[in-house]
Amino acid sequence: MARFGKIRAQRKEKRPRKAQKNKEPHAADLRAGNRLRELRLLRGLTQMALAERVGVTFQQIQKYENGSNRLSASRIAQIARALDVRPAYFFEEKGEDNAAEAILDRRMKKWIGLFEALPDRRAKDRMLIMVRQAVHLANLNNSGQDRQ
Repeated sequence: MARFGKIRAQRKEKRPRKAQKNKEPHAADLRAGNRLRELRLLRGLTQMALAERVGVTFQQIQKYENGSNRLSASRIAQIARALDVRPAYFFEEKGEDNAAEAILDRRMKKWIGLFEALPDRRAKDRMLIMVRQAVHLANLNNSGQDRQ
């Protein structure tokens, strides 16, 4: 038995040591984490609420946001779906209004898609009339609230 213990000790000595990992997060991980935090806050979500949507713990969301854990491609896809943005959003460098623009762009695409799905021009014309009326009523309601 003592002989086997000696062989194991020799094997351990022969193994090459692993290089120390750099403890600093990569700039891309920090950018993706910052973009995640920015969008989560813009959506009014807590880390817990986002974690539930994605299927991870809130601690994992914290680690993604501060860049200490890297986002895999599959996780980026899950988070993008949960927040209704394109996965590329997390790596784009734009101004401060980028998150709001991403949401607006997505909503506009949905509206356009729904509008284009209407069967004929007459249905589209009726939809435009209804939207104009809804905008007019919303403006009337908002102006009435401002006076109170």
